[in-house]
Parts: sequence; structure tokens; C-alpha cells
Amino acid sequence: AGRSRRFFAHRLGPYHFDLSLFDSRVMRRSLFLLLCLAVAVMCSRAPSSGKKDSGWCKSRGGRLTSTTGECICVYGCEGAACLGGQGIEWFMEGCSECKCKKG
Repeated sequence: AGRSRRFFAHRLGPYHFDLSLFDSRVMRRSLFLLLCLAVAVMCSRAPSSGKKDSGWCKSRGGRLTSTTGECICVYGCEGAACLGGQGIEWFMEGCSECKCKKG
């Protein structure tokens, strides 16, 4: 009954670990890192869905994005305010002369 933990350590083998490692400092750091991760994930989300398509994009031959409200052109864009990057061309609703090229 009066035997110490050290006496039984040889029976535990490689699976023996000290529970004092899981003190409050480690728990606080873990919770802080988890909170930072949650904030980073929430900051990188796309905005909630924008306005629904009233037909302005489809009538010009494009597809409306669900988050930013841009009209994406598959084969290219014609107009003064067309934007592009990374192989994609698009325009915003405010551009009256913009339209998508036919394929």
C-alpha cells in the first residue's frame, strides 16, 4: 500500500507518461491557439450571398456569382469596364455597355 509510483513504472513500459504535463498553462495555450484558428477561418470566408440575379447577367450572356454579384464571362468580355485576372473575365452590374462574347 505504501509503494510509490516509481515502483510500478517498470510495468507500464513505453506507455508511461506524466500527467503533470497537462497543466493549466498548456490548456490555456491550446485554447488560445484554437481561438486564433477559429478567427482566421471566419475571416477568410466569402461574404454572404449578394443580391439575386434579376436577369441582367443572363441577358448579357454570363453567369452571376452568388457572393460578389459579378457577371462571369466564359469566352471573354466586351466593354470598357470589363475586368480580368487569372484567366477569368467579368464585369459588374453598373457597366451598361459590357457583355460576354459568344463562344
